[in-house]
Amino acid sequence: MPSNFYHISDYCQVGTRHQNKGIACQDAVQAEYSTTANAAIAVLSDGAGSCECAEEGANITVHTTMEILSEYFDQLYEMPENEAVDFILTRIREKMAQSAKEQGFEDIMPFSATLLCAVLADDGRYLYFHVGDGMIAISDKKGNCQVVSTYHHKIASNYTTFVTVEDTDYHFHKGVNEISSFLLVSDGPEIFLKYGNVLTGKGDLLIQLSYFYQNHEMVSEMQALAEELQKYGMTDDASFVLITDKRYAEDVFSNLSENAKIQLAKKQKSHP
Repeated sequence: MPSNFYHISDYCQVGTRHQNKGIACQDAVQAEYSTTANAAIAVLSDGAGSCECAEEGANITVHTTMEILSEYFDQLYEMPENEAVDFILTRIREKMAQSAKEQGFEDIMPFSATLLCAVLADDGRYLYFHVGDGMIAISDKKGNCQVVSTYHHKIASNYTTFVTVEDTDYHFHKGVNEISSFLLVSDGPEIFLKYGNVLTGKGDLLIQLSYFYQNHEMVSEMQALAEELQKYGMTDDASFVLITDKRYAEDVFSNLSENAKIQLAKKQKSHP
């Protein structure tokens, strides 16, 4: 049976830039509880807009990563970092190579995509892995939020790397009993939800709400946030994934600022 420990939600919305060109959303998201891993798993991928198979690349990346993390989380957790990273990327590239061969491509570059993923296990273990742009943020067990992974580079602002790139830069981290929530965000909304490595109030609130809201309510919040950010000038696809261990809701609530408690109360009134 699925665990009752978690609130799990994801949302993906096509950007106005793609809408105007008649292009489908090139992000992909998936979040679920795995009874095999005894863990909540979150995965997000942003297909490279300049590549012919961006949407398919994102979907392959997400679905393959979800299968890997569900089936092999225990093994990945015990592996040295470089071996775990190679294990995940090799299998994604193998899936892409199959599709490339079927469609007559010489290599997998048309399927280029980023990858953000996180696992939150019942026993407190966690890991996250990140290739390319976008953002991973977390909350500790008292609701203190912070950004833990973004893509830093000294090249053009629109430059990033992908799972298709050999020896790509990445962030990988694992631990135990430190994290109670993960938020994955694509690069479209990322710049509106952080300042440096600090989450904005909107980012904090999105995570904090996830301790108290049901999954469908969080999807509504994500949709409303994406629509609000479009009014601020966001034109790219917007994707969010949240996995939250609600066993810590009481501790999180007691640690919230008075302003956050007021905002939460207002939100709850709008979600009877």
